[in-house]
This record gives sequence, C-alpha cells and structure tokens, in this order.
Amino acid sequence: MGGTFDPVHYGHLRIADQLRTALGLPELALLPTAVPPHKPLDSMTSAEHRVAMVRLALGEFPALTLCALELTDSIAYTVDTLRTLRAGPTATDPVFVVGMDSVAELSTWHDYRGLLVEFDLIAIARPGHDRSSLRDCDPFVVERIQPAIDPGGARRLIEDEHLGRGGRIFPLRLPTQAVSSREIRRRTAAGEPLDDLVPADVVLYIRRHNLYARGGKP
Repeated sequence: MGGTFDPVHYGHLRIADQLRTALGLPELALLPTAVPPHKPLDSMTSAEHRVAMVRLALGEFPALTLCALELTDSIAYTVDTLRTLRAGPTATDPVFVVGMDSVAELSTWHDYRGLLVEFDLIAIARPGHDRSSLRDCDPFVVERIQPAIDPGGARRLIEDEHLGRGGRIFPLRLPTQAVSSREIRRRTAAGEPLDDLVPADVVLYIRRHNLYARGGKP
C-alpha cells in the first residue's frame, strides 16, 4: 500500500489492517515513497520525517510492515517497484493497493499499461468514487475493473481468483475513516487537536519537530 504518508494517520493504518484481515494475510506492507512522480518535493515534508512517523505508527499495528524500496533519491515508479519485488529473493506476486479515486488517474502513471497487464490492484472504495465515476476514464483501465466485493468475500480473491496473476483491478468495499493527511496538516497549523486521527506517538513527533506549523510546509 503506497503513499507519501504526509503524515500517516489512522485512515491509512486501519484500512491497511482491515484489508490484511479480509484477505487472511499474516502481514501487509506500507510503501512510503521518498520522491513521488506527481507531487513537487518542495510542498512535502522530508522523507526522513515521513518515514519516522510511519515507523512510530506501526507500533500500534504489528501486522503491518514497512517496505523501504522507494526510499531513494530518485523518482520511484510503482511498476518498477513491483517488478523488483517480483524478482526478489523471495518468490512473490505483489499486489498494489490504491484508493478508487487513484484508479481514475492511472492513465497518467508511468508505464500504466505495463502495470495493469503485469499486476493486480486492489482499489479501496471511497465516498463519491465508485465504478460509475470512472465512465470517462481510459478504456484500458476501465475494462480491467472487476465487480466490487465486500470484506467477507475477499479471501476468494486468493483462493479462487489467484490474486497476483495480473491484469485486474478489484474494488473492495471497506469502512473508511473521514480523515486525510491534508486535514491533519490544516488542524496542526490551526492548533486544533488531532485526537483519534493520528497515533499518539506520531502526534508527539509532529509537535517535537514543529511539523506542519503555520507558515511552514503544508
């Protein structure tokens, strides 16, 4: 499950852990990217801080892990990261997790056709973003979207659909928390509490390093 995690919050963490449970997996990896292709670096908190906050947050979610493949000084492309995982010493068929809103933007991603042919994606449904909202998207993307499933039916993706063989996007309905990294940055700048949105250790880290303060980086 990739992202900039600026900062990581319970929305990320609970979705990842719910997905892991629904699929019956022993662990699921968060994949912070140091240099994202679609976001200017001067608008982001440093990768050092973002990764430190992820590490702290995982203390509450021991079945989630950190994948450090994209913590480099150069732009990291999802398709290249998944190919590296697939070719690694441990045989694996990686599956990438995105929000359904990101599916609408897949045609702007580097080598998105290769990504969609070679790998499976799980798309977490979000309010206002479902299959009907993708009618105007690239047909190459839309034709790979499978019928939406509920958490109770997720294990069949592994057992019956051979999840990981590639070429498909599986929308999964999971309860989501109405929180975003942008809202947390806004609350921090305004001096508002972050209760129940961010792990306590992450809140302390934000305050200790004066992150997202008014007048600083968003």
